[in-house]
Amino acid sequence: MKLYEESYKQLKSSGIILNEEEFAEILLVLNGFDKFIIGDFLSKEKFPNINCKILKFFLDKIEMRNVEILNSLRFLLSRLNLPKDSTLIMIILDKFTVTYYESNLHREIYPNSNSLFLLCNSILAINTILHRGDLALANLPNINKESFIKMNSDIDPKIVGDIYDEIKSNKLDFTYECNKINIINIFNLSIKIAINFTEEYQMSKIILISQIP
Repeated sequence: MKLYEESYKQLKSSGIILNEEEFAEILLVLNGFDKFIIGDFLSKEKFPNINCKILKFFLDKIEMRNVEILNSLRFLLSRLNLPKDSTLIMIILDKFTVTYYESNLHREIYPNSNSLFLLCNSILAINTILHRGDLALANLPNINKESFIKMNSDIDPKIVGDIYDEIKSNKLDFTYECNKINIINIFNLSIKIAINFTEEYQMSKIILISQIP
């Protein structure tokens, strides 16, 4: 993380960048950066990412208007790897879904950003189930297409069903700095959010459950 703090200071002092927005653009468009470190850096509210300012600029520079949610999520995960801490992953997903929702208000597909937040968590969970690989013996429940649609009941069932089908045929390529326990914990957190996403949350911000140890 300090690597990016020092990089920001050096780039700014040399005049290569003027502000946090330009630094976010460098992280997004240039190849060769460690995607694990980028994900970790953008998820933490520390200098120079105070109030996740650089994360917001980073997301704003991704073209999401009129792009399907799964394609936008795929692109995001091609530019960073998710941190190993599940609460930090939730920070990235929260900012991502707000940005996507605001970029596509004119399409009137999703009722609110909370619904998208739930959907993205469900996507991570179902991707783990359908493509569990060497986790085949892990104690993960099976969630079929019907259950996936019910988990996202305030979104058009055809849209949700098509997302399920696409994930089933084309794995979402995301990486945790990972071991089996981390992946199972992320899955459990995603499911726990889905279970607790009741009507009382539809009108307010989701309050994340405490991190699963």
